[in-house]
Amino acid sequence: QTGNQFNWYVPATVVLYLLSPLFFDLIEQRKTHWAMAALILVYVSGFRSEVMMALTRFPTYLLGMWFGAKYARRETLSRRLLGVCYAVGIAAMAAVPFVFQLPRWILWYYGCYWNLFVVAAPFWMLGITRLLEFQERSLPGKWVNRVWNFFGVRSFEIYLCHLALYDSCLKLGIRGWVPWICIAVAGTLIGIAFHQAVVWCQRRWNARTDSTSVTRQMM
Repeated sequence: QTGNQFNWYVPATVVLYLLSPLFFDLIEQRKTHWAMAALILVYVSGFRSEVMMALTRFPTYLLGMWFGAKYARRETLSRRLLGVCYAVGIAAMAAVPFVFQLPRWILWYYGCYWNLFVVAAPFWMLGITRLLEFQERSLPGKWVNRVWNFFGVRSFEIYLCHLALYDSCLKLGIRGWVPWICIAVAGTLIGIAFHQAVVWCQRRWNARTDSTSVTRQMM
């Protein structure tokens, strides 16, 4: 019921979950280049279609798994690779004002809204990690990292609540900096409460499942 809008999030998530074992296997066998080649082929096939919004997330998802595998193996990235990631990321962010001068149909149907994010993601991933490692050396920095960790764990629920609140307020015609800040604070608090409720339900469910399993074993 949204006209020409492509509701990409859930279908893309399902496809990425289905592809995860394949990505994992290729990463374990150190054949990531085959996955990237396949993604590029799929990506190009989506040109001039609304599915570009979803397809531009695929390379970023694979990169996240690849960096995660590097971390799990305690492998360090070469200075050359780090230099390329930083250079490409900075160039991508610098290009944002110029790319967004293009006609809207080019930005939408050729993925230009999200392409810069794809190539900048490793830069932000590595750069923020470096920053957090630097902060961890001091006591104030450790407290800052704990705050980021607290909100990071609850970020999905906070995002969902913000999305619902902002959408409702837009429909009600609520505008202005003060209302928006109040909505941001309210959405954050509701998101935290939502997260805690989900965790509580999970614990109750796990406890119930464990007790049922123990009862069956005793019988």
